[in-house]
Amino acid sequence: MSYPQPEKHGGFTLIVTATIQPDKVDEWLSHFWPAFERVSNEPECLSFELFRYPDEPNKVKWVESWSKSKEWFLENQFTKAYMKPYLDATDKLMIGEKQWEVVERFGGKWSAAREGAYEKL
Repeated sequence: MSYPQPEKHGGFTLIVTATIQPDKVDEWLSHFWPAFERVSNEPECLSFELFRYPDEPNKVKWVESWSKSKEWFLENQFTKAYMKPYLDATDKLMIGEKQWEVVERFGGKWSAAREGAYEKL
């Protein structure tokens, strides 16, 4: 069986899992939304999606795919001025620490979405 080879492109995907205090979900979302809008409009951000666990509505996971390296992200994106107020406002609303995963994107033909599945950036 033939399949497309993963592309080498230097980007990565960040997967973050967080548990929010049950009575603070709306407040957390009100702080997350402005950061989501800013981050998803960064030219290096390929995609950004937030998920909720159906049996734990205060547990969320988000997936960000970037065209640049993890090192670039830590030096240039994570240090943007709008990140500090977002982190200060949301971290105190969580239970425990966020869990971070970094994975390498296959990209190319290994990425697909139906038209209309995502808002166009």
